[in-house]
Amino acid sequence: MIRHAKSVCLGLLAAAVCTTAALAGLADRGRIAVGLRGDLNLIDYDRLALDLPTVSHDLPAGGRRLTQTARGYRATLVAGQVTYRDGAPTGALPGRLVRGMA
Repeated sequence: MIRHAKSVCLGLLAAAVCTTAALAGLADRGRIAVGLRGDLNLIDYDRLALDLPTVSHDLPAGGRRLTQTARGYRATLVAGQVTYRDGAPTGALPGRLVRGMA
């Protein structure tokens, strides 16, 4: 359910995302419509929270980095396919690398 105050923010966010995508030459991004990429996050705002950062040693030569997970993301869809569900990857990898400006 979208609350009134959040729907106003979502409208402003959608306008910003659409403009940014257009400026970057990504005509198939920033909007939800048939035939477009349809990248979305489904968020449970009542459960949205950050977990504490942890140190991961998964870089080349034993390098370390901070990683942080979050709760409340119900699903992530890329090009219409669910790539994450409740924080766990589904194995779907429909995305592609975007290089430079179009």
